[in-house]
Amino acid sequence: KLHEELHRKVLGAIVREQPLQDVLTLVCREVEKVMPEAVASVIGLDDYGHLRPLAAPSLPDHLAAVVDGERAGPMVGACGSAAWSGQPVECTDIDRDPRWQAYKAPFLALGIRACWSSPIKGHDGRVLGTFALYYWENRAPDDFHQRVVDVCLHLCALAMDRERARVRMHQLSFFDTLTGLPNRALFNNKVEQMLLDAARRDSGVALLFIDIDRFKIVNDTQGHTAGDTLLRELAKRLAGELRDSDVVARLAGDEFVLAVPDYDAEDAANLADRLMARLSQPVSAGRMMLAPQASVGVAMFPSDGWDVNSLVRHADIAMYPAKSEGGARIVFYSVGMNQAMQEGLALED
Repeated sequence: KLHEELHRKVLGAIVREQPLQDVLTLVCREVEKVMPEAVASVIGLDDYGHLRPLAAPSLPDHLAAVVDGERAGPMVGACGSAAWSGQPVECTDIDRDPRWQAYKAPFLALGIRACWSSPIKGHDGRVLGTFALYYWENRAPDDFHQRVVDVCLHLCALAMDRERARVRMHQLSFFDTLTGLPNRALFNNKVEQMLLDAARRDSGVALLFIDIDRFKIVNDTQGHTAGDTLLRELAKRLAGELRDSDVVARLAGDEFVLAVPDYDAEDAANLADRLMARLSQPVSAGRMMLAPQASVGVAMFPSDGWDVNSLVRHADIAMYPAKSEGGARIVFYSVGMNQAMQEGLALED
């Protein structure tokens, strides 16, 4: 009956796309209904091997803080040890177990005397976290506990695998896979909201289009791996110079675009100077030590466009004269540039 109820409730919560922590909290509460002798918890394992508490509805918050951020290892309690080894860990006496020496005090003060932690594994065999039962007396789990935990491990793995897939899909949909910066879709969404806010407040927004000078030479002479290394480093430098309200994205290849609210033309010029100086600091790529340079085109809201597509296009147009003049320059958009480009396109047509 417990098996059926757990599956019905948890699978229903997953189908309804309830938050992961709510699903895992539901698992813990259902288990505790039939096990008054124990309390349950779920701890996640992040990509860097650190423990992250996810659900422990019957335990005080300060217990979660004891292990939050700890790196999984053989001496990090039952959960840290189970996550590290990928095997269940029984601690029938927390007070005397050497794995608990650095963590036992707050648990013993609460009256917890034993713990049994089992690793939660995804469909690929990777350890995603642990499911633990804490006991109020010195004891080991019995057969009933084993059967219940087997069900819980399956359901927790299903929920956590689904969450990983959701996060991965979101990452692929809205972020550049090479640099981790927002892609064009997310950039457009954020900047459109930025422009609406600026229009309501009658303030300006600067949009900078940055193209790395002579980037093709790096790819041609050092290979695309070196080029990718250079792009990742430059993306990190750009992101490090911006405020929380600013948005930076990689559009394609060696092209980056930034939007900064509450900036006038003078502020934008100062920012471009600062960014160019930051980008030009030496970076190792392949067998070369490079001092990258960039050409920057700038368009201002609202004078150069009222929507993100117009601003990006006009900043891109302004970037070309900067590059044609030898690079490492900043050029602001003007109406004459657009007219000249349209004439050139008409002649080519």
